[in-house]
Amino acid sequence: MKHQGATIASVKQFAGCGKNFAYTWVWDSYARSHTYRVSNWIAVIDGDEEYPGGDLRSGNKQELWGAGAATLNKCTRAVSSVTVPGGGYVSGWTDLRC
Repeated sequence: MKHQGATIASVKQFAGCGKNFAYTWVWDSYARSHTYRVSNWIAVIDGDEEYPGGDLRSGNKQELWGAGAATLNKCTRAVSSVTVPGGGYVSGWTDLRC
């Protein structure tokens, strides 16, 4: 995920224990110099529809594991957002996994 041309965070999706998990890492260069909030979740993609497949997690930690979503039998992606100065945010997501 980029802000003003700089990468500030990465989002990944992991499967384990029968669930999908979103994972967000805020890069050191951004974490050291900014106050921020991170959110992530698993999104289910069903045709043209996209909806949350599990609970949203948020916090101000540099590393954030999302809540497990029982979505291994669905097409999903991990989605994350990080707040940026001025009250905005940037978002990112993983490739679709079916």
